[in-house]
Amino acid sequence: MKKYNPHRKIKCVETGVTYDNLTLAANSVNRCASAVSQAIANGTLCGGYHWEKVEHKPYAIYKLTFPSGKVYIG
Repeated sequence: MKKYNPHRKIKCVETGVTYDNLTLAANSVNRCASAVSQAIANGTLCGGYHWEKVEHKPYAIYKLTFPSGKVYIG
C-alpha cells in the first residue's frame, strides 16, 4: 500500500473545489481526515461528497534548436 502524501491536493468531485491537503478537505465537511482518506480509497461518500486525489502533472520538457545552432531545453 502506498503511503499517503500529506501535501497532495484533494478535490471534491461534486463541487470541483480543490483543497491544498487532506485536513482542509475534511474540515470543510466537518469530518476527520481519515474518513476522507477512506472515502478516496473506497470510492464512497464522505460528508455527502465524493473525493479524489489531484495528481501532479509533470512539467513538459522540450528542446528548441535555433537556426544559429543554439539549443534551449526547458
